[in-house]
Amino acid sequence: MRLVIDRQIIESNLNKARSLVSDKTTIAVMLKSFYEFVDIPSGDPFLSRNKEGGICYTVGKATEANSGAVVLTRKHIEDYRKLRLKRFYVPVNTYDNREGLSLKDAMAIVDSGSEYTLMVTGGCMDSTHADIEQIIRIWEKSDGKFDRLSIGGSFYLQHRLPNFVNEVRIGEYELFGTIPYSANYELFGKMALMVEMTVLHKYEDGRLITDGGKEYIDAKNSMLLSGGLQLLNQSSDYGIYRDLQGRYKEGDTIEILPDYWSLLKLQYVERSYKE
Repeated sequence: MRLVIDRQIIESNLNKARSLVSDKTTIAVMLKSFYEFVDIPSGDPFLSRNKEGGICYTVGKATEANSGAVVLTRKHIEDYRKLRLKRFYVPVNTYDNREGLSLKDAMAIVDSGSEYTLMVTGGCMDSTHADIEQIIRIWEKSDGKFDRLSIGGSFYLQHRLPNFVNEVRIGEYELFGTIPYSANYELFGKMALMVEMTVLHKYEDGRLITDGGKEYIDAKNSMLLSGGLQLLNQSSDYGIYRDLQGRYKEGDTIEILPDYWSLLKLQYVERSYKE
């Protein structure tokens, strides 16, 4: 099994994302730990737990290799200053009840001597989000405490954003070209990822097994590119298909487009890159 990553499509998706926001708004790439292996163009801002120079998006995990960190308390700030970090993202809770603080608590930890970014997140775990009017009110109520406003994720690419939004964080759009909870397909990019599975054995009754087991990919939620196949089941080791037209033999390659959560598993498989 192999994950094929198309760098040209990633660049194309980033360019299209940039075209969906104003010239004053920067696109920043969210590199979650399970797809930090994806290359991004040199010089683009990014948030990453482990990649050197990125803003660490995970609370309490930043190191001296990061350029900044997400913080929730004064202690986080003081500890990170010892590592010479000076850029801090402070998340505010916008109805999804994840890591965000109340706006009052977010404002209370801000001091002088560092760059502070107010961080709004919506449309990620589910469709819960702050609408544009609510974002405007949040920014107005922050009373100039923050240097910048960053919103994410890719969900917000479908909206016309106020000029004071400095940054839009994307992850899904970079790799999949999709905008969560949107049917405005004209705004979508292209799929930059494809998985190649190998046929390990073909049976007389038309069944075949591949090396695409549940250990590496969720086939039920992914999309087959190769035609003439029916997914029958998956074990931990194998993907089991019906060859409906007798087209495949041992050693053949079957192509499938992975879903987002399959990336949690695909980080462990062989990778190749298309330039």
